Amino acid sequence: MFGKYKQTIFNTLSNSYSNKKLFKESFNKTMDGLKEDKVLREFFVGYGNVEGKNFTDKIKAGKYLDEIVTVLKDKKSQLNFKNLGESTNDIYNDLDTLIFKSSVGNIDNVIDAKDSLIEHMTRKVKDSTIDKAVSSTIFSHIATKKYNEKYSTLSEEDRTKLKQFLSMNKSEIKEYTDNLKEETLIKLNTIKEDTDKIEMKDKIQNVMEGVTKSGSDLLSIVKMESLNKSLIK
Repeated sequence: MFGKYKQTIFNTLSNSYSNKKLFKESFNKTMDGLKEDKVLREFFVGYGNVEGKNFTDKIKAGKYLDEIVTVLKDKKSQLNFKNLGESTNDIYNDLDTLIFKSSVGNIDNVIDAKDSLIEHMTRKVKDSTIDKAVSSTIFSHIATKKYNEKYSTLSEEDRTKLKQFLSMNKSEIKEYTDNLKEETLIKLNTIKEDTDKIEMKDKIQNVMEGVTKSGSDLLSIVKMESLNKSLIK
């Protein structure tokens, strides 16, 4: 099903990340495929959206999920990809069930899949992590964010930034990360000092600890960039 296909793409990119040349080739090949195939792009974005969305209300989460499933169901006959079987990602498998396996004889599994996805989309997100602002994967962050806006190519800014990351050596990445951490922590501390609410101060402190412990890998940098941009200067 499509979930396995999407997971395979991410695994390929993750496994090739240590080899800059191979990662660039894999990334460009994947992006070219998405640019040329609008239906494939919509499936990729749709699955990524469900994976990363978070609602406080189950009714709204259910409505959002219904819309995604309806749109993708209508286009599944136009989908051109190699069926690789089931994914090890439960979210993708549940979406596969709703989109590809909906039938009278499979209603129980469809209901279970929908309930599971709604639970995921209304999960309680811990404020102590900086994952809240972005998807859980590098590629999901880049592709979902940009294609969800215009179903188009990456922005010039993101393409430039990606090339910048890929061209850095370990020392440069560490320096860039340290500077980004410092800037982000300064912003968070300013917000913390401006609030009188103890609960809010504690939440911000937890986020600051998460930033401090964050690594210097590409995924961590992308997450921190997203958090940093969302904060006031």
